[in-house]
Amino acid sequence: MLIAVLYMTEHEDFYFLSQKPFWRQVELSNKRTNYELKPPKCWNVLKRAIQGKWISKHHDKKELEKINKFFQKTRSYHRIPLSLQRNDGKCGNISFKGTKMHHYRALCDPEGSTPCCHNNHTCVAFSQAQCVCDGCYDMRRSVHAELATWVPRDKTCKLNIYTGEEDLCPVLKNTVIHFVGDSYIRQFFIAFLSVIRSGHPDRIFAYTNTSADVKAMCDPYYSYFRSCKLLLPSDVPACDGSVKLCLDQKFLAHNHAKEVLRLVKSYKGKPNSVVVLWMGAWDWFNAKRIIKLLVKPMKMLLKGQLWPHLIWVSGHSPGLLKAPKKVDDAEAVFTFNHEIEKVIDSQFPILDTFFLTKKAGVMSYDGSHYGPGVNDVKAQLLFNYLNEMRTAGNFKRKP
Repeated sequence: MLIAVLYMTEHEDFYFLSQKPFWRQVELSNKRTNYELKPPKCWNVLKRAIQGKWISKHHDKKELEKINKFFQKTRSYHRIPLSLQRNDGKCGNISFKGTKMHHYRALCDPEGSTPCCHNNHTCVAFSQAQCVCDGCYDMRRSVHAELATWVPRDKTCKLNIYTGEEDLCPVLKNTVIHFVGDSYIRQFFIAFLSVIRSGHPDRIFAYTNTSADVKAMCDPYYSYFRSCKLLLPSDVPACDGSVKLCLDQKFLAHNHAKEVLRLVKSYKGKPNSVVVLWMGAWDWFNAKRIIKLLVKPMKMLLKGQLWPHLIWVSGHSPGLLKAPKKVDDAEAVFTFNHEIEKVIDSQFPILDTFFLTKKAGVMSYDGSHYGPGVNDVKAQLLFNYLNEMRTAGNFKRKP
């Protein structure tokens, strides 16, 4: 089985993690395991589990301190004030001063004396109950996904939670899973890899020459940050060699559409091949451009084809720190997703991540990217969907 995951995003430098052709053929092991397949507990999971809410769970002070330390370090790297507040108290539809700060929205210090950004204008001393208006921003309302549980709105939908090779190998056996994109797909890949390699001492840094000290630095939080990304392996075997996980960060925008189409074409007619694809953020969510150059040609390419099985991944909603720009605010992302969905017209399933991060529900460390909490849920949604395919007999026993 061949699976490729593609996801393109914005605003973070990227590096090619592999110079090898990512459509390369891979010999897979025919070894059997004694692992058992979990029956799906939420059929049609990509429709039923994508809307819901984050419910805070009990945590100790040390857990919160670890997350806050990570947020402080990443924001310092971007030169965002740790208080999130400008010295003049202005906030809302305004950025911080400085030429490199236009990506970020000025907010108010949630721990300070004026934690409420009122009416898109000024930080004031309002309570959470008072800080409610169309132009109000209140970081006190945001939750850390790492300290919360995603609960689908559909109460009958219960996700299987996968924890390692023992329960994932029956789902993924005899597959090649290929992640292609930039920073968002790297983080998706990290979440995916973190689960399947949870029982290995070198965790996600398998088959690399990474030192023990560096591995310790790139813990489950910092592995999501750019300083650790070059340490990731680009090819990782799993499940006694029957699974191969690959990562390439290459296809960002419409000018890469032809290369993406060639990649998908290379899987054409290959049983058990799955392509998980996203593109749009680097094109400032220009739906017409992506539809013309990628989505419509993709539909024509795969018309009447069983393989590859393509899954489109939607763009997620930005966090409060995201700069107040119409071209990539939450409304722009939502509109883009909707236009793409209309054209896809049920030919491909959609992994919709928008509502995982909608509005002020969950904390982003830079306004665009999220930590392991959100990405872990994305990985679990993908695991559950692939389990549906496996259980329904959509995958052949031997590719």
